[in-house]
Amino acid sequence: MEKDVSEKTNIASDNVAVVESLTKTLEIIIQNGRSTPGTKQANDVPVNYSKYK
Repeated sequence: MEKDVSEKTNIASDNVAVVESLTKTLEIIIQNGRSTPGTKQANDVPVNYSKYK
């Protein structure tokens, strides 16, 4: 990050495992309606994160 402080370089293709892990975590958060421990909740709005892929 020190080399690209403004974050203009997309390094996702160089870090596929990290991207897959973060994507799975995001999917779980969306499914659970929360990022903290506890019972599942409904999301306040429809979530379509795939449009950002």
